[in-house]
Amino acid sequence: WGFSVCAVAFEPASRPPRAAMSATAGRCVLVSRDNERIEVPLAVASVSLLLRELAEICDDDGNIGASPQPGTPLATPPTPSPDAPVSACLEAVPQELPVPCVDGAVLRKALEFCAEHARNPMPAITNPVGSVKLADIVPEWYVKYIDVETEMLYALILAANFLDIPALLDLGCAKVACGLKALPDDEFDRLYNVEDVTLTEEEERIVRNENRWQEL
Repeated sequence: WGFSVCAVAFEPASRPPRAAMSATAGRCVLVSRDNERIEVPLAVASVSLLLRELAEICDDDGNIGASPQPGTPLATPPTPSPDAPVSACLEAVPQELPVPCVDGAVLRKALEFCAEHARNPMPAITNPVGSVKLADIVPEWYVKYIDVETEMLYALILAANFLDIPALLDLGCAKVACGLKALPDDEFDRLYNVEDVTLTEEEERIVRNENRWQEL
């Protein structure tokens, strides 16, 4: 499956004054395409590799350092006392991170996945999927999570692609794949406007050999 997403050049919001950063350490505000502002823990947002890269990290001296490698757990910073120096913060992020290609409702749904995945990581999904039942592939929570209308499903796939959330992208594509594998041939042809083509025995043998992976 090929999914096209809009390419956007990000201009991260200006860093807040250091005095304000200690109050927002460990959290960030995401701004959706429809200008909805959603505040989430940084550990949740960082499941998105794109948002992780956008987040700024400060060290004990208040200097900006390199973003952590994907998969590196982010520590929850302690709450500094009112008279504590700003350098006590362990993490700092821009007040707002723009998400210009994702609507608020879809972004909230994607963040729901991120929160669960941060607590209980979803097992890796093999490709191609080996069953027509998603419950045979991922835990129950993820099966219920992705049981959405088709419009939301494809919106989540596009959002996962744009935000670089590999596990969510895999889950969405697996949901689509399971649905396609379960369709009778005539229903598949109707939904995807596949013309009825009559093949010779030799042509059918060649096609089956070239697509043997679908029978795994």
